[in-house]
Amino acid sequence: MKHLKKITESAEDKQLIIIRCDDWEGIYYNDKLINQDHSIDWNKVITELGYNIKVEYIDDEEFLDSLGYLPESLDELKTEIESNKYNL
Repeated sequence: MKHLKKITESAEDKQLIIIRCDDWEGIYYNDKLINQDHSIDWNKVITELGYNIKVEYIDDEEFLDSLGYLPESLDELKTEIESNKYNL
């Protein structure tokens, strides 16, 4: 991203302000613009802020439709996915 700047402060000091106007977005970190574009790659922004991100995809589209929500914990989600595999 052309306007993304590396941030090295601790998690406690991080404050983000997201500004949206028409089809434009900007992200301010402690009063400084760190990113702006028509479409922001949030995974990249969060990674640049020092967080580890892991994106997982559930291949079964009917899974969420039948459940109607995402469970509160990852353990519950894994249990629901495993039990759903056997109910197909």
